[in-house]
Amino acid sequence: MIKAYINGKVYTVNKNRDWAEAVVTDGPRIVYVGDNKGAEEFIDGKDAEIRDLAGKLLLPGFIDGHCHPVMGAFFKSGILLNGLFTLDEMLEEISGYISEHPDKEYYSGKGFEEVWFVENETMPDRFMLDRVCPDKPIFLYGTSGHVCWCNSAALAKAGITAETPDPLPGRSFFARDEEGNPTGYLLETMAASMVTSRIEVIDTDEINSALTEISEDYAACGVTSICDMGGFGGMTDYMRSGLIELVQNKGLKQRFNGCGVMVNSIGEIDEGIAVTKDLNSKINNDMCRFTFVKMFQDGTLEDMTAAISEPYLITGTAPETFFSDDELIEAGLKAAEAGFDINIHCIGDMASHGLVKMTEAIREAGHDETRIVNSHSTYLFKGDAEKFGKLGILANTTFVWHAAFEAAAGVLSPELPPMYEMKTVLNKGGRIGAGSDYPVDDFGSEPVKGLQMGCTRKMYRDDIYPGTFELEPESEKLSMDDVITAYTMSNAYQMRMEDKIGSIEVGKYADMVILDRNIFELPVEEVYMTKVCETIMNGETTYND
Repeated sequence: MIKAYINGKVYTVNKNRDWAEAVVTDGPRIVYVGDNKGAEEFIDGKDAEIRDLAGKLLLPGFIDGHCHPVMGAFFKSGILLNGLFTLDEMLEEISGYISEHPDKEYYSGKGFEEVWFVENETMPDRFMLDRVCPDKPIFLYGTSGHVCWCNSAALAKAGITAETPDPLPGRSFFARDEEGNPTGYLLETMAASMVTSRIEVIDTDEINSALTEISEDYAACGVTSICDMGGFGGMTDYMRSGLIELVQNKGLKQRFNGCGVMVNSIGEIDEGIAVTKDLNSKINNDMCRFTFVKMFQDGTLEDMTAAISEPYLITGTAPETFFSDDELIEAGLKAAEAGFDINIHCIGDMASHGLVKMTEAIREAGHDETRIVNSHSTYLFKGDAEKFGKLGILANTTFVWHAAFEAAAGVLSPELPPMYEMKTVLNKGGRIGAGSDYPVDDFGSEPVKGLQMGCTRKMYRDDIYPGTFELEPESEKLSMDDVITAYTMSNAYQMRMEDKIGSIEVGKYADMVILDRNIFELPVEEVYMTKVCETIMNGETTYND
C-alpha cells in the first residue's frame, strides 16, 4: 500500500538535518523524501492513500532508549501507589486492593514514596504491612524500582531470617533491627529478588494483556521502538515464551530490543550472557532481538545507594560500586568477547568512572565494535564527559529528571560535579540518547515532555511538582535538535539499527510520528503541550488521534 504524506514540515534527522515537505511510503519502507511535486510521480495513477499534513510536523518515530515495559506490565497487574504520599494513604490503598482481590495467593505492586519515609525520619518495615496483610505475602517496589518493602509472611515464605547473609553487604542488603532480624525493607535488586523470586508467579495472559496496554500507551506518545532494560525473577521465563509469542502475533506496536536479565555482581555475569544468548537464539529480527548485557554499577540517589564521590549529608557515607574496577573490566570483556553490547546503570560519578575504565580496557583489547551505554548519566566523574566521544560511550539520560529538587539540598554535597553534563558530552564528540525509565517515571514517559526539559533543565510546568527549580549550569541546556536526535538516531545507534530507523530517509523503515505543531517554532516552555496526531511503525498506523 502506497501512502503519501504531503504539505508537511518534515524534519528528517538525516546527516545534513534536511527539511522536506513530503514523504511517500510503500509498505514498510520509505520510498521518497522531498517536495510535494516530486511525490506526484509515486502516487499519480496509483491506488495511493494521501495524508495532507496541513503544516504539521513529521519526525522519525521516537525510540525509548531505556525502559522496563515487561516489568511495568507485572506492576500494572498489581497494586499501584504512585501519587500516594503518606503512610496512611498507602496502607488504605493497599487494604482496598486486598479487599477487592481476596483470592490472590500473594500481592505485589509498586510506587511507595521513599521520599516520604526519608522526610519523616522513618523507614518502611514489615509490621506496617502486617497491619493490612497479616496472612499472605505482599511485596511492593518503591518509586525508584530499586528498593522493596515486604511483610512478615513474605520474608517467611522466602526463608529470609537473621542468619540470611546480605547478597552485597553495604550495597544490596536487608535492613535489620538491633538484633539482626530483617525489617522487611530490601535495598537494591539482589536483595529484593531473594524475596520476590521465591513468591511471584508470572501469569502469562495477565502480563500479555498489561503489556499490550502499555504498548498502546507508547504508540499514543509517538514511540515506535522500545529498549527493555530487564526485569527480575520469573520475567526472563516470560520473555522466552509469552513475549516472543506476543511479538510474533503482532501484539506489540513497537520494535523490541532487550537484554532479558539484570546483572548485579560479577557472580551473575556468566548467567547474564547465557540468558541473552538463549533469548537471541529464539528470536532475532527487526521487530525483536536481544543484543546487550545489562549491568548495575550502583543504586539511586533517592535511596542513597548511588555511588558518589562525596558522602551523603544524611548518612555521612558514600556507598561502594556494585562491581570493583577489576570485576567490571572482567565482566565487560566477557560480554564483548561473547559479541554483545553493554549497558550499565550508573547514577553516581564513581559508578560511571568505573564504566570509563572498563571501556578503556575493552578498547585496548581490540573490541572497537562493542557499543557501550552509560545509562542515566546523572553524575559523571570530573573530566570523564570529555572521554565519551573518544571511547565511543553513549550517554543515555532521562530528560524528565533534568530539574533541581529542593529536597536534594539536604542530601547531596555541593562538592559533587554538575548533574547531567550532556551538552559537554556532545561538544566533545560524544553521543547522548534518551529514555523514560518507565515505570520509574514520576513525571510521565511522553517524549514531548522530555524534549522540553532537556532544553530548559527545569520541570515542564511550574505547578507540577513543588520544590523544583532550574538545574544549573545553564551551559548544559540542549538544543531542540540535540534532544530530538537523542530520541531518534542516537537510540537507533544503541539498537544497532541506525541504518534502518532513526531518521526519515529513502530505504529506511517508515517509523514516524506526526505532531500537531512545529516545536522548532514554539516557545520552548510550551513544547510539552504538543499533541501526537498519528504514529506510524513499519508503514502502518499504530495510533491516530
